[in-house]
Amino acid sequence: HSIRDSLSRVLSRTDKRFYEDVVLAESDGSYLGIIPVPYLVHLQTALMKEKYLEMEENISLLESSKKQNIQLFENQAIGIVFLDSQGAVLKGNSKIKEMLGYKASDSLSGNIFSDWIIESDKGRYQRYLNETLLHQEEFFLQSQEFEFSLKNQEVRFFRIQFGHIHDHRDPCLFVFDVTEQHEMEKAMISREKTAAVESLVCGIAHELNNKLSPIMGISELMLMDCQKFSNRDSELKERLQTIYDTSKEAAIMIRQLQQLSRPINPIFEESNLKEILESVIKMLRHSLAQNEIFYKIEIPTDKIFVRVDHSQIKQVFLNLILNSIHAMRSIKDKSLQIQVILQNQKAVVLIVDNGEGIPETLKNKIFEPFFTTKQAFEGTGLGLSVCQSIVQNHEGILSMTSEPGQGSTFSVTLPLAFDATDSTPSIVKKDNLLRFGDMDFLQESRILIVDDESDICQLIVSAFKGTREVIVMSADSQEKAIDYLKMYDFDWIVSDLRMPFYSGLDLYEWISSNQPQLKNKFVMITGESEQSPLSKSIEELDIPVIRKPFSILKLIEAMKSLHRDLSSSLN
Repeated sequence: HSIRDSLSRVLSRTDKRFYEDVVLAESDGSYLGIIPVPYLVHLQTALMKEKYLEMEENISLLESSKKQNIQLFENQAIGIVFLDSQGAVLKGNSKIKEMLGYKASDSLSGNIFSDWIIESDKGRYQRYLNETLLHQEEFFLQSQEFEFSLKNQEVRFFRIQFGHIHDHRDPCLFVFDVTEQHEMEKAMISREKTAAVESLVCGIAHELNNKLSPIMGISELMLMDCQKFSNRDSELKERLQTIYDTSKEAAIMIRQLQQLSRPINPIFEESNLKEILESVIKMLRHSLAQNEIFYKIEIPTDKIFVRVDHSQIKQVFLNLILNSIHAMRSIKDKSLQIQVILQNQKAVVLIVDNGEGIPETLKNKIFEPFFTTKQAFEGTGLGLSVCQSIVQNHEGILSMTSEPGQGSTFSVTLPLAFDATDSTPSIVKKDNLLRFGDMDFLQESRILIVDDESDICQLIVSAFKGTREVIVMSADSQEKAIDYLKMYDFDWIVSDLRMPFYSGLDLYEWISSNQPQLKNKFVMITGESEQSPLSKSIEELDIPVIRKPFSILKLIEAMKSLHRDLSSSLN
């Protein structure tokens, strides 16, 4: 209908409902129709109800979503904390409370978050927090690691991601515990350092052993010459004996250096515990004096024999005393006491210091691998765990008592080698020297010495000179040795393991292929450690090995053993 017709019909109405109707039109003014007011009210009520129901559903969904978000926030596997512009905690989830050493019911609100960070890391943390506050209007995320000192005095490493939550302008920190990762990285660095040190030590040890071998060997030969005289030249004998004993002690120390990174299987011998401890104190005398430590040793005057690997148990006492020295750094009047007590057929060694002591919370962790309270440059945390392992391998016990601020006592209990009331051990090892007649089995033999060290070649040649009709030839390389082997018939081969370009193993392989009759009369000399790849290859081939610096007597005994074995097989 046209508007004119519609208005005409409307205006022609006379009943009262006229006043209760409403004209509806489009926004551009075009006519739509007329609707009674009651019906309009009804429609509006229905619409409002529909909108209310929709709003109620949205509110329900919002409440549900809020609960889910709260649950997600509280049950996150990472720590989450909201801070205000001053760095104080507004809210933190359960994980961050657990990480900081608090209960889930505790409140962190109001605490300055940096208070848990160690002093040296606080400045760096504040710089990153300030940077986060400057980027409130944009996406911002940075990650850094910090060292935390927790409520229970435990030290942990946390990685923090600085950022914002959408529509939330205050900083939000995501915190990850990376302590174990740090320990693994330290262990890897330690292994890399160990490998580098081991390589360096092996090289130095090899060279030192080459230099010590002539000193030890020549002094041994001169002592043998002195046997011709009775009481004459006793002073000369004494001096030569000092040279021989000192070079032998130096050889033991080099062997200990080679074993520090990779301890070899223990070789148990009956050793005097007093001599072991005095030797350790002698090694640490400089460190004790440098740190102004007063030390006292209380050991029974009688010899105390224990069945131990001399070098390994020495390493245990060395580590324990070094730990005590470290614990007393901040103490004014430093005191170290080493005491040996005999009880129940056992020897108990007490190492007592008056250092800082060990906190109660750390006592159960000190024997764990890689645990340490030292800084990165001071230690790897391997000491006490290795010490405990060594002592246990000796059927002993390593224990500790400590009071914070009062000092610590480490106790090493070792079984005695025999009844403590005996005055001498069941087996006493003595250092023997080469004597005339020891080399009679080499008579009428031709011996080839192969070593690139001329002093060692000359030493061995000199040792065999006194034997009747023995011909000794020397070669400083594998090529020259093979030339001699092709020209002459030899009865014995004594070869160095490591030489330029070729090893003694290469020579052994050539002999195995070309002159197999000499395989069982081949002796290897070496300055390598027992753990080196070349040494392991020798073990697999069952070749007799004499380690530098060596006693001429040991070389002769190895050759004599091969001679006996060969004679037995022929009979």
